Amino acid sequence: MKFIIPEKYNFFKDYNIIFILFFSFCLGNIFINLATLICFVIFILKFKEIKIYINQLNNLFYLFFLFWFILVLSTIINDHKNFHSILKSVSYLRFIILPFVIVYMIAKVDKKKFIIFINFLIIFLIFDIFFQFYFKFDIFGYNLKDLGNPRQDRIGGFFGDEFVAGGYLSLFGFLSFFLISETKIFKEKKYLFFIYLSALLAAIIITGDRVSIILIFGIFLFNLIFNRYVRKYFLVSLLLFSFLVVVVVQSSNKLSYRYIDNINDIAKINIFKEPSIIGFLNTPWISHYLVSIEMIKEKPILGFGNKGFRKFCPEYYHKEKLSNYKHKCANHPHNTYFEVAIDTGILGLVIFVIFNLVIFLKVIRNKKTLTLLIYSIIFTIINPIRPSGSFFSTWSAATYWVIIGVLLYYLIKDCNKKTITSNN
Repeated sequence: MKFIIPEKYNFFKDYNIIFILFFSFCLGNIFINLATLICFVIFILKFKEIKIYINQLNNLFYLFFLFWFILVLSTIINDHKNFHSILKSVSYLRFIILPFVIVYMIAKVDKKKFIIFINFLIIFLIFDIFFQFYFKFDIFGYNLKDLGNPRQDRIGGFFGDEFVAGGYLSLFGFLSFFLISETKIFKEKKYLFFIYLSALLAAIIITGDRVSIILIFGIFLFNLIFNRYVRKYFLVSLLLFSFLVVVVVQSSNKLSYRYIDNINDIAKINIFKEPSIIGFLNTPWISHYLVSIEMIKEKPILGFGNKGFRKFCPEYYHKEKLSNYKHKCANHPHNTYFEVAIDTGILGLVIFVIFNLVIFLKVIRNKKTLTLLIYSIIFTIINPIRPSGSFFSTWSAATYWVIIGVLLYYLIKDCNKKTITSNN
Protein backbone atom coordinates (compact mmCIF):
# COMPACT_ATOMS: atom_id res chain seq x y z
CA MET A 1 0.00 0.00 0.00
CA LYS A 2 1.45 3.35 -1.06
CA PHE A 3 1.60 5.98 1.68
CA ILE A 4 0.70 9.47 0.48
CA ILE A 5 1.30 12.56 2.61
CA PRO A 6 -1.69 14.94 2.47
CA GLU A 7 -0.82 18.07 0.50
CA LYS A 8 -1.32 20.43 3.44
CA TYR A 9 1.23 18.49 5.53
CA ASN A 10 3.76 17.95 2.74
CA PHE A 11 6.56 20.44 3.29
CA PHE A 12 8.92 18.72 0.84
CA LYS A 13 7.95 20.77 -2.17
CA ASP A 14 10.44 22.78 -4.20
CA TYR A 15 8.55 26.04 -3.62
CA ASN A 16 8.99 25.67 0.16
CA ILE A 17 12.69 26.37 -0.41
CA ILE A 18 11.66 30.00 -0.06
CA PHE A 19 11.50 29.43 3.71
CA ILE A 20 15.10 28.19 3.64
CA LEU A 21 16.16 31.08 1.41
CA PHE A 22 14.86 33.73 3.81
CA PHE A 23 16.18 31.86 6.86
CA SER A 24 19.62 31.57 5.25
CA PHE A 25 20.20 35.30 5.80
CA CYS A 26 20.16 34.61 9.54
CA LEU A 27 22.89 31.95 9.17
CA GLY A 28 25.47 33.68 6.99
CA ASN A 29 26.95 33.73 3.50
CA ILE A 30 27.64 30.00 3.26
CA PHE A 31 23.96 29.23 3.73
CA ILE A 32 22.87 32.07 1.44
CA ASN A 33 25.11 30.63 -1.29
CA LEU A 34 23.70 27.15 -0.67
CA ALA A 35 20.11 28.42 -0.80
CA THR A 36 20.69 30.40 -4.02
CA LEU A 37 22.39 27.35 -5.54
CA ILE A 38 19.31 25.26 -4.75
CA CYS A 39 17.17 27.98 -6.37
CA PHE A 40 19.39 27.75 -9.47
CA VAL A 41 18.74 23.99 -9.62
CA ILE A 42 14.98 24.67 -9.29
CA PHE A 43 15.28 27.14 -12.19
CA ILE A 44 16.73 24.39 -14.38
CA LEU A 45 14.32 21.66 -13.30
CA LYS A 46 11.20 23.83 -13.41
CA PHE A 47 12.18 26.03 -16.33
CA LYS A 48 8.98 25.34 -18.29
CA GLU A 49 6.87 26.67 -15.43
CA ILE A 50 9.19 29.56 -14.58
CA LYS A 51 9.33 30.53 -18.26
CA ILE A 52 5.67 31.58 -17.97
CA TYR A 53 6.74 34.34 -15.59
CA ILE A 54 9.82 35.21 -17.64
CA ASN A 55 7.59 35.71 -20.69
CA GLN A 56 5.57 38.28 -18.76
CA LEU A 57 8.76 40.17 -17.86
CA ASN A 58 11.01 39.22 -20.76
CA ASN A 59 12.38 42.76 -21.20
CA LEU A 60 13.66 42.70 -17.63
CA PHE A 61 15.02 39.16 -17.98
CA TYR A 62 17.09 40.12 -21.02
CA LEU A 63 18.37 43.28 -19.34
CA PHE A 64 19.37 41.28 -16.23
CA PHE A 65 21.13 38.74 -18.43
CA LEU A 66 22.92 41.44 -20.44
CA PHE A 67 24.15 43.05 -17.20
CA TRP A 68 25.58 39.69 -16.08
CA PHE A 69 27.21 39.11 -19.48
CA ILE A 70 29.00 42.47 -19.33
CA LEU A 71 30.30 41.65 -15.83
CA VAL A 72 31.72 38.33 -17.05
CA LEU A 73 33.18 39.84 -20.22
CA SER A 74 34.88 42.67 -18.31
CA THR A 75 36.34 40.22 -15.78
CA ILE A 76 37.73 37.98 -18.53
CA ILE A 77 39.32 40.95 -20.32
CA ASN A 78 40.89 42.48 -17.21
CA ASP A 79 41.70 39.41 -15.12
CA HIS A 80 41.88 36.49 -17.55
CA LYS A 81 44.56 34.68 -15.55
CA ASN A 82 42.50 34.67 -12.36
CA PHE A 83 40.20 31.66 -12.68
CA HIS A 84 38.62 32.28 -9.26
CA SER A 85 37.62 35.82 -10.22
CA ILE A 86 36.10 34.64 -13.51
CA LEU A 87 34.24 31.87 -11.69
CA LYS A 88 32.85 34.39 -9.20
CA SER A 89 31.53 36.61 -11.97
CA VAL A 90 30.04 33.64 -13.85
CA SER A 91 28.37 32.39 -10.65
CA TYR A 92 26.61 35.76 -10.32
CA LEU A 93 24.14 34.25 -12.79
CA ARG A 94 22.40 32.61 -9.83
CA PHE A 95 21.31 36.07 -8.64
CA ILE A 96 20.12 37.10 -12.11
CA ILE A 97 17.63 34.21 -12.29
CA LEU A 98 16.74 34.34 -8.58
CA PRO A 99 13.84 36.85 -8.90
CA PHE A 100 11.99 34.58 -11.33
CA VAL A 101 12.47 31.53 -9.10
CA ILE A 102 11.08 33.58 -6.21
CA VAL A 103 8.03 34.55 -8.29
CA TYR A 104 7.48 30.85 -9.01
CA MET A 105 7.83 29.88 -5.33
CA ILE A 106 5.61 32.63 -3.91
CA ALA A 107 2.93 31.81 -6.47
CA LYS A 108 2.75 28.26 -5.10
CA VAL A 109 3.63 28.56 -1.40
CA ASP A 110 1.14 29.07 1.42
CA LYS A 111 1.55 32.83 1.55
CA LYS A 112 0.07 33.31 5.01
CA LYS A 113 2.47 30.78 6.54
CA PHE A 114 5.37 32.33 4.64
CA ILE A 115 4.58 35.88 5.76
CA ILE A 116 4.09 34.77 9.38
CA PHE A 117 7.41 32.91 9.21
CA ILE A 118 9.48 35.89 8.02
CA ASN A 119 7.76 38.18 10.54
CA PHE A 120 8.62 35.70 13.28
CA LEU A 121 12.30 35.99 12.29
CA ILE A 122 12.10 39.78 12.47
CA ILE A 123 10.29 39.87 15.82
CA PHE A 124 12.74 37.36 17.29
CA LEU A 125 15.70 39.48 16.15
CA ILE A 126 14.11 42.65 17.57
CA PHE A 127 13.72 40.93 20.94
CA ASP A 128 17.29 39.58 20.78
CA ILE A 129 18.68 43.07 20.01
CA PHE A 130 16.88 44.66 22.98
CA PHE A 131 18.05 41.77 25.17
CA GLN A 132 21.68 42.22 24.08
CA PHE A 133 21.51 46.01 24.43
CA TYR A 134 20.41 45.83 28.07
CA PHE A 135 22.20 42.69 29.27
CA LYS A 136 25.35 42.96 27.08
CA PHE A 137 24.87 39.44 25.73
CA ASP A 138 22.20 37.95 23.51
CA ILE A 139 19.99 34.87 23.81
CA PHE A 140 22.61 32.68 22.15
CA GLY A 141 25.40 33.92 24.42
CA TYR A 142 27.07 36.45 22.11
CA ASN A 143 28.77 38.84 24.56
CA LEU A 144 29.38 42.38 23.34
CA LYS A 145 32.88 42.51 24.79
CA ASP A 146 33.92 39.44 22.74
CA LEU A 147 32.70 40.64 19.32
CA GLY A 148 35.72 42.71 18.27
CA ASN A 149 34.08 46.06 19.05
CA PRO A 150 35.83 47.57 22.10
CA ARG A 151 33.41 50.50 22.44
CA GLN A 152 30.45 48.08 22.36
CA ASP A 153 28.44 50.61 20.33
CA ARG A 154 27.32 48.05 17.74
CA ILE A 155 24.61 45.46 18.43
CA GLY A 156 24.50 42.33 16.25
CA GLY A 157 21.94 40.13 17.99
CA PHE A 158 22.07 36.55 16.74
CA PHE A 159 24.32 37.68 13.86
CA GLY A 160 27.19 37.76 16.38
CA ASP A 161 30.21 39.73 15.17
CA GLU A 162 28.61 40.28 11.76
CA PHE A 163 27.10 43.69 12.43
CA VAL A 164 24.38 43.45 9.80
CA ALA A 165 21.35 43.44 12.11
CA GLY A 166 20.51 47.07 11.37
CA GLY A 167 20.61 46.57 7.62
CA TYR A 168 18.67 43.31 7.88
CA LEU A 169 15.88 44.97 9.89
CA SER A 170 15.85 48.07 7.64
CA LEU A 171 15.29 45.95 4.53
CA PHE A 172 13.80 42.58 5.43
CA GLY A 173 12.16 44.04 8.54
CA PHE A 174 10.20 46.56 6.50
CA LEU A 175 9.48 43.96 3.80
CA SER A 176 7.97 41.68 6.45
CA PHE A 177 6.12 44.58 8.04
CA PHE A 178 4.59 45.61 4.70
CA LEU A 179 3.58 42.06 3.80
CA ILE A 180 1.85 41.34 7.11
CA SER A 181 -1.15 43.34 5.89
CA GLU A 182 -1.75 40.47 3.44
CA THR A 183 -2.50 38.10 6.36
CA LYS A 184 -5.19 40.30 8.01
CA ILE A 185 -3.69 39.37 11.40
CA PHE A 186 -3.75 42.97 12.66
CA LYS A 187 -7.05 43.84 10.96
CA GLU A 188 -9.04 44.12 14.20
CA LYS A 189 -6.13 45.45 16.26
CA LYS A 190 -4.51 48.16 14.18
CA TYR A 191 -2.67 49.56 17.19
CA LEU A 192 -0.42 46.49 16.89
CA PHE A 193 0.97 47.98 13.67
CA PHE A 194 2.11 51.02 15.67
CA ILE A 195 3.69 48.88 18.40
CA TYR A 196 5.42 46.67 15.83
CA LEU A 197 6.72 49.68 13.88
CA SER A 198 7.96 51.43 17.03
CA ALA A 199 9.84 48.32 18.17
CA LEU A 200 11.30 47.83 14.69
CA LEU A 201 12.54 51.42 14.46
CA ALA A 202 13.96 51.46 18.00
CA ALA A 203 15.80 48.17 17.41
CA ILE A 204 17.36 49.53 14.22
CA ILE A 205 18.57 52.65 16.02
CA ILE A 206 20.23 50.78 18.89
CA THR A 207 22.14 48.50 16.49
CA GLY A 208 24.38 51.51 15.87
CA ASP A 209 24.21 51.01 12.10
CA ARG A 210 24.42 54.52 10.62
CA VAL A 211 23.58 53.43 7.08
CA SER A 212 20.32 51.89 8.31
CA ILE A 213 19.14 55.34 9.39
CA ILE A 214 19.62 56.54 5.81
CA LEU A 215 17.84 53.43 4.50
CA ILE A 216 14.78 54.17 6.64
CA PHE A 217 14.63 57.81 5.57
CA GLY A 218 14.77 56.62 1.95
CA ILE A 219 11.77 54.32 2.51
CA PHE A 220 9.81 57.11 4.18
CA LEU A 221 10.74 59.67 1.53
CA PHE A 222 9.61 57.49 -1.38
CA ASN A 223 6.24 56.72 0.20
CA LEU A 224 5.65 60.34 1.16
CA ILE A 225 6.15 61.34 -2.48
CA PHE A 226 4.57 58.48 -4.43
CA ASN A 227 2.30 56.45 -2.13
CA ARG A 228 -0.57 58.86 -1.59
CA TYR A 229 -2.94 56.36 0.08
CA VAL A 230 -0.59 55.83 3.02
CA ARG A 231 1.15 59.21 2.95
CA LYS A 232 -0.33 60.39 6.23
CA TYR A 233 0.83 57.23 8.00
CA PHE A 234 4.38 57.74 6.78
CA LEU A 235 4.33 61.36 7.87
CA VAL A 236 3.43 60.19 11.38
CA SER A 237 6.03 57.42 11.13
CA LEU A 238 8.70 59.94 10.11
CA LEU A 239 7.90 62.06 13.15
CA LEU A 240 7.97 58.97 15.35
CA PHE A 241 11.30 57.87 13.89
CA SER A 242 12.85 61.32 14.34
CA PHE A 243 11.64 61.39 17.95
CA LEU A 244 13.06 57.92 18.62
CA VAL A 245 16.43 58.82 17.08
CA VAL A 246 16.78 61.88 19.31
CA VAL A 247 15.60 60.15 22.50
CA VAL A 248 17.49 56.87 22.05
CA VAL A 249 20.76 58.44 20.88
CA GLN A 250 20.77 61.12 23.58
CA SER A 251 20.03 58.55 26.28
CA SER A 252 23.11 56.45 25.45
CA ASN A 253 26.68 57.76 25.45
CA LYS A 254 27.77 54.87 23.24
CA LEU A 255 25.11 55.55 20.62
CA SER A 256 25.77 59.28 20.81
CA TYR A 257 29.43 58.62 20.05
CA ARG A 258 28.54 56.17 17.28
CA TYR A 259 26.13 58.47 15.44
CA ILE A 260 27.75 61.86 16.06
CA ASP A 261 31.22 62.01 17.63
CA ASN A 262 32.65 59.08 15.66
CA ILE A 263 31.83 60.77 12.33
CA ASN A 264 33.46 63.99 13.54
CA ASP A 265 36.57 62.06 14.58
CA ILE A 266 36.83 60.47 11.14
CA ALA A 267 36.43 63.79 9.31
CA LYS A 268 38.69 65.65 11.82
CA ILE A 269 36.06 68.37 11.99
CA ASN A 270 32.60 68.83 13.51
CA ILE A 271 30.52 68.08 10.43
CA PHE A 272 27.20 68.68 12.19
CA LYS A 273 28.07 72.06 13.76
CA GLU A 274 30.75 73.36 11.39
CA PRO A 275 30.25 71.68 8.01
CA SER A 276 32.93 72.42 5.41
CA ILE A 277 34.01 71.19 2.01
CA ILE A 278 37.38 70.11 3.39
CA GLY A 279 35.67 68.09 6.12
CA PHE A 280 33.57 66.20 3.60
CA LEU A 281 36.48 65.61 1.23
CA ASN A 282 38.46 64.04 4.04
CA THR A 283 35.82 61.47 4.94
CA PRO A 284 36.58 57.89 3.83
CA TRP A 285 33.45 57.72 1.68
CA ILE A 286 34.24 60.80 -0.41
CA SER A 287 37.87 59.72 -0.80
CA HIS A 288 36.65 56.36 -2.21
CA TYR A 289 34.35 58.18 -4.64
CA LEU A 290 37.14 60.45 -5.87
CA VAL A 291 39.45 57.49 -6.53
CA SER A 292 36.54 55.75 -8.29
CA ILE A 293 36.24 58.68 -10.69
CA GLU A 294 39.94 58.36 -11.56
CA MET A 295 39.49 54.65 -12.24
CA ILE A 296 36.37 55.16 -14.38
CA LYS A 297 38.25 57.71 -16.50
CA GLU A 298 40.92 55.07 -17.16
CA LYS A 299 38.53 52.32 -18.36
CA PRO A 300 35.15 53.92 -19.04
CA ILE A 301 33.50 51.38 -21.37
CA LEU A 302 33.74 47.95 -19.67
CA GLY A 303 35.48 48.81 -16.42
CA PHE A 304 37.84 46.55 -14.47
CA GLY A 305 35.71 43.43 -13.95
CA ASN A 306 34.66 41.66 -10.77
CA LYS A 307 36.01 43.25 -7.53
CA GLY A 308 37.74 45.89 -9.66
CA PHE A 309 38.06 48.50 -6.90
CA ARG A 310 39.66 46.07 -4.47
CA LYS A 311 42.18 44.80 -7.02
CA PHE A 312 43.15 47.96 -8.90
CA CYS A 313 42.60 50.85 -6.48
CA PRO A 314 46.27 50.79 -5.29
CA GLU A 315 47.30 51.71 -8.85
CA TYR A 316 45.10 54.81 -8.96
CA TYR A 317 44.66 56.31 -5.49
CA HIS A 318 47.77 58.51 -5.88
CA LYS A 319 46.14 60.27 -8.85
CA GLU A 320 43.43 61.65 -6.58
CA LYS A 321 44.59 64.97 -5.04
CA LEU A 322 41.50 66.52 -3.45
CA SER A 323 41.19 64.36 -0.35
CA ASN A 324 43.81 64.05 2.39
CA TYR A 325 42.28 60.88 3.82
CA LYS A 326 45.05 58.29 4.15
CA HIS A 327 43.15 55.08 3.43
CA LYS A 328 41.54 55.77 0.07
CA CYS A 329 41.35 52.12 -0.95
CA ALA A 330 38.96 49.52 0.46
CA ASN A 331 37.23 46.31 -0.60
CA HIS A 332 34.67 48.38 -2.53
CA PRO A 333 33.93 52.10 -3.11
CA HIS A 334 30.91 52.16 -0.74
CA ASN A 335 28.57 53.39 -3.47
CA THR A 336 26.52 51.10 -5.71
CA TYR A 337 26.80 53.25 -8.83
CA PHE A 338 30.56 53.76 -8.57
CA GLU A 339 31.01 50.04 -7.95
CA VAL A 340 28.88 49.06 -10.95
CA ALA A 341 30.72 51.58 -13.15
CA ILE A 342 34.14 50.30 -12.01
CA ASP A 343 33.25 46.62 -12.41
CA THR A 344 31.19 46.81 -15.62
CA GLY A 345 32.00 50.22 -17.05
CA ILE A 346 29.59 52.89 -18.22
CA LEU A 347 27.96 50.25 -20.44
CA GLY A 348 27.05 48.09 -17.45
CA LEU A 349 25.99 51.14 -15.44
CA VAL A 350 23.60 52.22 -18.21
CA ILE A 351 22.02 48.74 -18.28
CA PHE A 352 21.74 48.80 -14.48
CA VAL A 353 20.01 52.19 -14.53
CA ILE A 354 17.70 51.15 -17.38
CA PHE A 355 16.37 47.97 -15.75
CA ASN A 356 15.87 49.78 -12.45
CA LEU A 357 14.03 52.54 -14.32
CA VAL A 358 11.87 49.93 -16.09
CA ILE A 359 10.94 48.41 -12.71
CA PHE A 360 10.17 51.86 -11.30
CA LEU A 361 7.87 52.71 -14.21
CA LYS A 362 6.06 49.37 -13.87
CA VAL A 363 5.47 50.10 -10.18
CA ILE A 364 4.22 53.63 -10.84
CA ARG A 365 1.82 52.37 -13.51
CA ASN A 366 0.66 49.57 -11.22
CA LYS A 367 -0.40 52.14 -8.57
CA LYS A 368 -1.05 49.45 -5.95
CA THR A 369 -0.17 50.44 -2.39
CA LEU A 370 1.67 47.20 -1.61
CA THR A 371 3.86 47.27 -4.73
CA LEU A 372 4.78 50.89 -3.95
CA LEU A 373 5.63 49.88 -0.38
CA ILE A 374 7.87 47.03 -1.52
CA TYR A 375 9.50 49.17 -4.20
CA SER A 376 10.36 51.80 -1.59
CA ILE A 377 12.84 49.25 -0.18
CA ILE A 378 14.44 48.86 -3.62
CA PHE A 379 14.48 52.64 -3.92
CA THR A 380 16.43 53.05 -0.70
CA ILE A 381 18.86 50.25 -1.67
CA ILE A 382 19.77 51.95 -4.97
CA ASN A 383 19.71 55.47 -3.53
CA PRO A 384 22.84 56.99 -5.16
CA ILE A 385 23.67 59.40 -2.32
CA ARG A 386 24.01 56.84 0.50
CA PRO A 387 27.09 54.80 1.43
CA SER A 388 26.47 51.17 0.54
CA GLY A 389 27.91 47.71 0.92
CA SER A 390 29.38 45.86 -2.03
CA PHE A 391 26.61 45.32 -4.59
CA PHE A 392 28.31 42.16 -5.89
CA SER A 393 28.88 40.57 -2.48
CA THR A 394 26.78 37.57 -1.48
CA TRP A 395 24.82 39.41 1.23
CA SER A 396 24.06 42.61 -0.70
CA ALA A 397 23.38 40.88 -4.01
CA ALA A 398 21.07 38.30 -2.45
CA THR A 399 19.18 41.02 -0.55
CA TYR A 400 18.62 43.14 -3.65
CA TRP A 401 17.59 40.32 -5.97
CA VAL A 402 15.37 38.59 -3.38
CA ILE A 403 13.38 41.78 -2.77
CA ILE A 404 13.21 42.34 -6.54
CA GLY A 405 11.70 38.85 -6.80
CA VAL A 406 9.02 39.59 -4.20
CA LEU A 407 8.19 42.84 -5.99
CA LEU A 408 7.94 41.15 -9.40
CA TYR A 409 5.55 38.56 -7.97
CA TYR A 410 3.07 41.25 -6.92
CA LEU A 411 3.49 43.12 -10.20
CA ILE A 412 2.69 39.95 -12.18
CA LYS A 413 -0.16 39.06 -9.82
CA ASP A 414 -1.83 42.45 -10.23
CA CYS A 415 -1.23 42.45 -13.99
CA ASN A 416 -2.85 39.02 -14.34
CA LYS A 417 -5.84 40.16 -12.27
CA LYS A 418 -6.35 43.11 -14.61
CA THR A 419 -6.10 40.82 -17.66
CA ILE A 420 -8.70 38.41 -16.25
CA THR A 421 -11.03 41.29 -15.34
CA SER A 422 -10.78 42.86 -18.80
CA ASN A 423 -11.43 39.50 -20.49
CA ASN A 424 -14.56 38.98 -18.44
